[in-house]
Amino acid sequence: MRKRTSPYSEDFRQLAIQLAQKLGSCNAASKLMGCYRTSIQNWIKLENETGSLRPRRRGRRRRKLEGDGDRILDDLVRERPDRTIAELRDLLVAQGFAVSAAAVSRGLKLRKVTLKKSR
Repeated sequence: MRKRTSPYSEDFRQLAIQLAQKLGSCNAASKLMGCYRTSIQNWIKLENETGSLRPRRRGRRRRKLEGDGDRILDDLVRERPDRTIAELRDLLVAQGFAVSAAAVSRGLKLRKVTLKKSR
């Protein structure tokens, strides 16, 4: 089975649940429907909890550098573009932002800033 990028439709989910109930097995239903057994089990759980098979909203990762952090990162890079990610992270931490090197790297990537070093 290939990984899906969008959620299954509510009709598909309902059909899979009905088939699992008729066959008495999520495993058999998953093979016939071409989806994972755990998906059907999760849909049954979702229907019991919410009364609906509507896909849950996918969350967006909250960025660590929003508002002032974005502006400060821009200023730091503009001020001295040869700083390393670790140096930028240390400067942001010193200014009160709890960020990791990965968060700084993502922030630079969003700005399409590359840090090419000649050292």
